[in-house]
Amino acid sequence: MAIVGNYVYGIGLAISLIAVIVKQSTYNISVLIIYILVLALMKFGMKKKKLGHILDKTTNEPVPYAIIRVTTLDHTKSLSAPASATQTADITASCQRATTMWT
Repeated sequence: MAIVGNYVYGIGLAISLIAVIVKQSTYNISVLIIYILVLALMKFGMKKKKLGHILDKTTNEPVPYAIIRVTTLDHTKSLSAPASATQTADITASCQRATTMWT
């Protein structure tokens, strides 16, 4: 879907550039400037998030409604978020060591 969006964006940018070349009106120039600003944001301002999945070790299928819990080494602070095959969780943390606990 993102690839289609990139093509549609490129076509719109090309059409607005041609429109400015053919007729330089305030509207055409404004639309071209907006396209250029969005392009700059896509290249420098917006970063794609890295998404992951929680997979069952035996079936290699996504685990529905799994909970990811990140804690400090002494387990005093916890950061948790729900995730499933259809949902995503955004977790940002820095850790020195990772342990896996299955209960």
